[in-house]
Parts: sequence; C-alpha cells; structure tokens
Amino acid sequence: MEWVIGIAVVGGFAWWVSRPNKAAATAAKSIEPAKPVYEDYQDHLKRKPIDELDAEEKIIRSAHDAFIAERDNRAAEHRAKRDALAADEKKIARATDFVESSFLGLALPFVQDETKHWPSWSKMDASRWTAPLPISDVDGTTAGGQDESWVEFRAEGSPLYKIEFQRSRMPVDNNYEYGSMTLFVDGEEVLGMFVRRDWTKEWSRWEFSIVECLKVGPWIADFIAFYNRLRSIEENKSEDNSGDYVREKAAKINLGGLA
Repeated sequence: MEWVIGIAVVGGFAWWVSRPNKAAATAAKSIEPAKPVYEDYQDHLKRKPIDELDAEEKIIRSAHDAFIAERDNRAAEHRAKRDALAADEKKIARATDFVESSFLGLALPFVQDETKHWPSWSKMDASRWTAPLPISDVDGTTAGGQDESWVEFRAEGSPLYKIEFQRSRMPVDNNYEYGSMTLFVDGEEVLGMFVRRDWTKEWSRWEFSIVECLKVGPWIADFIAFYNRLRSIEENKSEDNSGDYVREKAAKINLGGLA
C-alpha cells in the first residue's frame, strides 16, 4: 500500500511542475500587438458601407480616401504638364527645322561676325575703312570679341537691324563653347538662337544650334536678301584678293615664244 501512495505523490508532483502556466500565458497574450483596424482594408473594409464603420474606421477611411484623391489629382497634374511640355518641345523642334531650312541658321551668325566691328570701324576715315555696302545709323559696342556685344545698323533699303551677342558661361564641352545671338528688326525681337563654336580651331565661326526665339514674318525675306548681298561682297573680295596675287605673278612672266 505504501508503494501505491508513493507513486501517487510522485505523479502529482510531476503534474504540478509541468502544468500550464495560465498567468504566463495571459501575460504573453497581453503583450501581443493588436491587429490593425484595417488589416485587410483593400479587400473588405474599402467596400464596407460608411454607416457600418466605427469611429476609428471612419478616421482611417477618411485619411485613405484623401490620400488616394490627392495622388489622383497629382497624377492628373503631372500628365497635363507632360503633355504641355511635349507640345512645347515639338514646337521648338519645328521652329529649329524652319530656321535651318530657311538658312536663317547660317545668315545670323555670318552677319553678326561680319558686322561686329562696324561701330568701331565706322569712326575711321575713308582711307582706312569703307563699308562694303551703303549703311547708316551704325551704333554699338566699339570692340568685338567681348562676352557681351551688340551692333546696330541700317542697310540701304532695309529696316534697322540690331544684333546682340552674349557668350555663355557654360563650361566648354567636347571642345565647344556656347553663346546666344538675338536679332531685332526695327526694335522688335524676331530671332534668337543658341550657338556654339569649336574654340580649338582658330578661324572657327559660331554655328546655329537651337532656336530660342522666332517670329515668322516678312522680315525673313529682307534679312536673307541682306545676308546674300553681304556674303557675295565678302566672297568676291576674298576671290579678288587671291586673284590679285596670281595676276601680279603672271604680269612678271614673259614666256616669249612658249606662250
């Protein structure tokens, strides 16, 4: 009988040691994080009628809906800006193509380069410089090659032209330096262009790169006509200078019977 009692005592002690600790389980359960009110918001509570929401759910619903509405508005604003920018880029590309195909991209840099010294040279007497064609109302900076300069003049039968030039402060990129040229006709800004030049080449001219301003009008034909006149004069002068050298040398040669 004693051994039966001993077994019962040992078994009872083992059960007491291994029994579930309700207090510990309760404490562990109490520190578990509470599940969010909208644990599955998108799939269920988003479609839940507003009158079935409790106070906390209504706050979350309001914040969620406000966020989504603001994101939708911002997305629409971004699309509108993108579409407007695409239209502006297309407009600039079309204007750039027009400037190139109309030869304005050649005309303005050439005229600017040929006339930039006129304000200074026009103050000389005729024995030192004569204008290549009849001009009047010459004005502007008196020294070329500056970072900022302008020249103003009126050719015979033409409106008053003013050309402004400004060298860009952008760093040199792939041997190129940059600048801007702007043409005014009778005080109205009609053409502006971004230009570039290879500074590593001594006789490099400014070249048209992209349009910055363009007002299409009758002035284009007049300016191109002036450009053609001035270019023809300068080309003839260059050809004549080369021809003078040949003629001078030929005048000193007598081939006798070999001619």
